[in-house]
Amino acid sequence: MEKFERVQVIMLPIDKGIIIKRNITNELKFSSLNNPLLWTPQHLYIISDDEIKEGDLFIGDGASLKQCTLNNGGNINFKGGWYSGSSNCKKIIATTDTSLKWEFKGIQMSRMFELPQPSQQFIEKYIKSYNKGNIITEVLVEYEWKGKKYVDDQDTFGYDKQILRINPKDNTIIIKEVKDNWNREEVIALLKAKTELHTNSWLSSDMQWIEENL
Repeated sequence: MEKFERVQVIMLPIDKGIIIKRNITNELKFSSLNNPLLWTPQHLYIISDDEIKEGDLFIGDGASLKQCTLNNGGNINFKGGWYSGSSNCKKIIATTDTSLKWEFKGIQMSRMFELPQPSQQFIEKYIKSYNKGNIITEVLVEYEWKGKKYVDDQDTFGYDKQILRINPKDNTIIIKEVKDNWNREEVIALLKAKTELHTNSWLSSDMQWIEENL
């Protein structure tokens, strides 16, 4: 079962990047050109309120990039201080910066992985929108439910964990534009997905309610 979650998009200056900003006009360009007198390299970061776990990368105060380690109390540790569930911390779930890696720590081994990336199509759309004065600050990112189905106290169905959906071919995430309105067919699809997630069935009474109310 798939679903989309609303997340934030930010752009930060960096030493090297695949996006550059003209210093005089602030125009963006898709390029790795390195000319600090004319252009400032940038990277995009997709950030969310997902739980920050050990080895994850996150944005801290002052839009600074940090990697999470945990103290014995479960607080987030980084050089220079501590975070304890601060709302200022946002987990980086994807970025154009391929040098960033998160660490998986298993029982017998640990391994570094590249963070997922937004697609080139999204990067080009972001640049085009930015140069028109329409800065994309939020998008919808696809997640998928994994694990076993369960039945809760109200006898409704669900799954035990939700993870970011990643295209294994190119390590990219699936992004959709945030919408403020929907047509009838889209509303029906949303209602059907929600109904099937919780009850595992789509009843004729559901369709009857739609016919009477939409």
